Amino acid sequence: MAGGKKDGKGGGGGANTDLKREEKLQAVVLADVCARKLRPATFDGPKALMPLANAPLLEYTLEFLCAGGVEEVFVFACHGTEAIQAYLRAVETRFFPTALRCIASRAPCFSAGDALREVYEANVIQGDFVLAPGDVVTNLYLPALIAAHRAARERDKDTLLTACFARIPYGHRIRPADDGALLVVDSASGRLLHYESMPDGLVRRTDADADAPLARAPRVELPLELLDAASATGAELRVRLDLFDLGVDVCTLEVLTLLVDNFDWAELRTDMLTSVLSSEILGKTIHVHEMGARSVGAAASAPYAARVSDWRTYVELSADVLARWSFPQVPDANLLSSMDAVAGQPGAPPVDGTQLGTTYRQSRGNAYAEEGVSLARSAQIGVRVLLGGGSSIGADARVTRSVLGRRCSIGDRTVVVDSVLWAGVTIGEGASVRGAVLCEGVVVGAGASIGAGCVLGRGVVVGAGVKLQSRTLYTRHAARALRPNLAGAAGAGAGEGSEGCADRWAEGDEDSEDAFSDDDEGADGAAPGGGERAATDAAGDAGLPADAHADAAHALGAGGSGFLHGHSPPAASCACARPRREPPLEPDDSDDGDGDGDGDGGGGALGGGDVFIENALDILAGMLEDNNAVDNIVLEVNALKFAYNRSVADCAAVSLQSLLARVQALALRAGGVESGQCGRKALLKSLKEGVHTWAALLRRYVTTGADQQKLIEALEELCEDALPWVADVFQFVMQALYDHDVLPEQAIVRWAAAADAAPAGSARKARRTQCAPFLTWLAEAESDSGDENEDD
Repeated sequence: MAGGKKDGKGGGGGANTDLKREEKLQAVVLADVCARKLRPATFDGPKALMPLANAPLLEYTLEFLCAGGVEEVFVFACHGTEAIQAYLRAVETRFFPTALRCIASRAPCFSAGDALREVYEANVIQGDFVLAPGDVVTNLYLPALIAAHRAARERDKDTLLTACFARIPYGHRIRPADDGALLVVDSASGRLLHYESMPDGLVRRTDADADAPLARAPRVELPLELLDAASATGAELRVRLDLFDLGVDVCTLEVLTLLVDNFDWAELRTDMLTSVLSSEILGKTIHVHEMGARSVGAAASAPYAARVSDWRTYVELSADVLARWSFPQVPDANLLSSMDAVAGQPGAPPVDGTQLGTTYRQSRGNAYAEEGVSLARSAQIGVRVLLGGGSSIGADARVTRSVLGRRCSIGDRTVVVDSVLWAGVTIGEGASVRGAVLCEGVVVGAGASIGAGCVLGRGVVVGAGVKLQSRTLYTRHAARALRPNLAGAAGAGAGEGSEGCADRWAEGDEDSEDAFSDDDEGADGAAPGGGERAATDAAGDAGLPADAHADAAHALGAGGSGFLHGHSPPAASCACARPRREPPLEPDDSDDGDGDGDGDGGGGALGGGDVFIENALDILAGMLEDNNAVDNIVLEVNALKFAYNRSVADCAAVSLQSLLARVQALALRAGGVESGQCGRKALLKSLKEGVHTWAALLRRYVTTGADQQKLIEALEELCEDALPWVADVFQFVMQALYDHDVLPEQAIVRWAAAADAAPAGSARKARRTQCAPFLTWLAEAESDSGDENEDD
């Protein structure tokens, strides 16, 4: 602390007015202040230590601050304080010379305002400081923000803080569904003149369908005096609806003083910001620093910034890290610590600070693997995959767009898509995990299916053959065991299992549809029960609908262990993280030697690396396998069509490719395999059954002569690249499409006429020759039909 006379404006040692010296650049990180939207994971540990791309979430914030020149970081912890303190001790040498300190909550902490009042009481801040949340992931150049704040203070001595906002449009996938704010900013000075929080967002989706078109909220109103003042002074105002609040501010010491003096200010934006802007007595000003965040149309060199707010943004940010948007904070840079730096990881060695680094190497398609990963020869690893050390992938297993923590075990013929698996997860043979998050030590039995949006807390066990409903949340803790810890957890603030944000019991939980009515979590001591009893108890305690009790009783199956916590809201669920709402831009970091972009590895005849094709193929694969209704499949494909601005012909082509891939999978499953290829008899049988089942899907997209010709062209293209086996049965595919009214005779005849003109020896000429018997049959059928008409 600085000695000498205090200026009375801050907590702990104001500036010495007699002796000028350069102040140490300090930062305050708020970890786990109100982390309810990430239940049930936060029952077992702090949000700040959750893994993001197999590194502690807090470490991304620390890396950002230390790279920006911060010399001392104070992490305020109100939940899992002991774990955070142990983590900071383990990694302190990695961040040298930046000093890492932990401020433990000494009283119930209800808000960011309460947290900063405790920081004031700790008497550790010396001057202007950086305030940041513990869940921000950014490669923002911090010195630019600090320089903007200092310039604002030079112009205006009454500057209280400079807030950093990112230019990210509404509806963007990394923005929370409930985020919204209207800002009025003076164009010349960057001074914030008006702030209005809109928790429902200016643009939101309907509750019934998270993938429905965006609906516009009611109009907003601006204070008339604000416009009058601007008119009188000739100031140019900017009304901004596209700014995303990073929660990163450069603050003066007066921020802490004002929070102490105004104990009713809970939130920094809705309370402090609005009060300061509306008060003439305080006479303080607030400035805005806008960073151009990467988004649709943004420059590739612009910085990346996002926050983990709920399960949807958690999965999206995990994908962004693998796609290298956060460079240099990417896996193969090996800058960040592994999750073994956090105590209690399943199967991890004791935390000693000596082996906490990572050894990731990048492969084509932004796939990363650590040393010690075991892959079966027939395992399929897709694009944007992260494999932690000690993990094993079984034969014929498929993993794509997913994160696997260390020491995970994936059984034979298992499918893991768009999911995040934490350390020590075990997936049984033939199981399916799509769009889910599985915390440490989760066990999924053979043949089980985890629905999109499911979150399984630490240690939950799912029985063999069980199919979990989408968006369900399970925990190893019983609801009645969590409730009694409300008062104790709120008071201590540091206990494991408490989320620290001790909101009043009576207020309920607005962040989960069926969550417990209390807003605090209990201790680790709650013992999990068997599947039926545990799920039933939790259903009763959680206040779920009456018809949910019977489902809950058998939800986890024989041998299952865990308790039903509730269901996540559609807009905040990780099930909504895919498909993405816009095509991502390729990060322009090739000069930094960080490898290829997203385009690698995609694959098929319809354009390897095409994000639309990649997402559509995966969605269709899952829906065809699950025998979803055609109307539901069309809704999913149409969502991608509009998101990526694709044509109806593109939808037809990708649907055809998915259908034929499904045919091949069914033939293999039936045992028709010869030297790794499908047996012809089994393949033709599967082709007949597959086209019969899914022809209605193709008919939805093939309605005109032009659509028919493009579908045949797509079929020929598949023969050349993605599905070469189709070339051997081309005539049978054409006949099946004809038999089920996808392709009419006229379209086939037009194709045959064009193929007749193809060069001798070409692939098209060979396909024309192969189809000769079918074309002859068509001609004879037409002739017989004409004769019958003449007789009539």
